[in-house]
Amino acid sequence: MISTSMLNKRMNAGQIENENHATEMGFLDTSDIPSKNSLTKSGLTLFVRKSTGTTGLLKPHDKFLALLEGPYRNNSNRATFQSDRLLLIGGGMGITGLLPFASCRENAKLFYSVKAEDSCLAESLEPALSEIDEKDIRVGQRLNLGLLLQEETEAGWAKITVVVCGPAGMCDDTRAIVSRIGKELAGKCSLELEVDSFSW
Repeated sequence: MISTSMLNKRMNAGQIENENHATEMGFLDTSDIPSKNSLTKSGLTLFVRKSTGTTGLLKPHDKFLALLEGPYRNNSNRATFQSDRLLLIGGGMGITGLLPFASCRENAKLFYSVKAEDSCLAESLEPALSEIDEKDIRVGQRLNLGLLLQEETEAGWAKITVVVCGPAGMCDDTRAIVSRIGKELAGKCSLELEVDSFSW
């Protein structure tokens, strides 16, 4: 789920280039809902990966009723913003949890990988991704988590916060690597980790 305002460039540019891919991915846009502020488009853009089960039954509709849960109270990300460097690591749909962080920090760097068959997701998010100065985006390739975290810790940052959002395996790997590097660099570089894992 992405705030539609983050994708406004795409909305103004016209239709998605590959509508079949977008429909297959389950792209839903609520930007046509009137905003309280008539100068901006409000809404949510939902990305749903169709699979077997309930998501396989989804079809394009002019109107779509969705019940959303959250945000929750006492779920502050304040500590995330109190570091010298913010590393955002995402896989697949995990990008949706990272884009808001990237748009709030100048010292953020995004590492994102997506399967080749899901490349339409990266294409749809291009307007938001283009606003991020430091990024490493891989389509059809896995990130080398150990190497990228090692390089960042060797860059001289005193405190690094790592936010990972993606499949459970990616989150587990990141957790293990951050733990190992944190022990190796005790006293030289402080590492903090925030994990947002999803799996079915």
